[in-house]
Amino acid sequence: MTDTKKITAAEHHLLVAFAHCENTPLNGAPMQAQQPSDLSTWVWLDDRKVGDMTTAQKKGVLASLVKKGFVTVTPDSEGDLIGWTDSGFALLKTILGQPLPALTVQKGAQEPVKGKPAKAAGAAPKTSRKPGADVILFLPADAQKEPRPGTKRAAIIDMLRKPAGTTVEEIAAATGWSRAVASSALYVDVKGSGWGVERREGRLHLLPEGVK
Repeated sequence: MTDTKKITAAEHHLLVAFAHCENTPLNGAPMQAQQPSDLSTWVWLDDRKVGDMTTAQKKGVLASLVKKGFVTVTPDSEGDLIGWTDSGFALLKTILGQPLPALTVQKGAQEPVKGKPAKAAGAAPKTSRKPGADVILFLPADAQKEPRPGTKRAAIIDMLRKPAGTTVEEIAAATGWSRAVASSALYVDVKGSGWGVERREGRLHLLPEGVK
């Protein structure tokens, strides 16, 4: 059994908050997770309600979780993504069945100075890649799962499959989602189904191309 004494109350709360995020492949149902990738999501610390903790405090807690090897943070053109290591996933499966511990928030943590955002915990050094440059966002898996016809997932993949490709804004308009949700859908719905996506000349295209 995983030793839950390895984490603090604040770390416990933040892990659970990430697991219940509605932008994971399981739409906020972590008990159904079978593997770490089922719970990948955006960091978005401003949206993670953890008691009265400030964003600065949550960044510190996240940095500690990265240092302990429970989660990873990967920079992306649309925002940082959080992933779970095997040990972090095992720990989560243990604490999900436990009541949340009492959380005492220490005062005094300051928010980042405006205009100077703090570096994301565990983030790799920034590259010189220009925004909108041609890049493979993520590679396809060995096999792809065709979506159920008539679903938003099917609509997104059809848009990506067109020769002209699509954009996050067009996906948002077609689905009625916000830009942030449409962007996360690329990872939750498209990557989660085994497809890859690349950006060429500012447009998003499905990988592997032509697969039907």
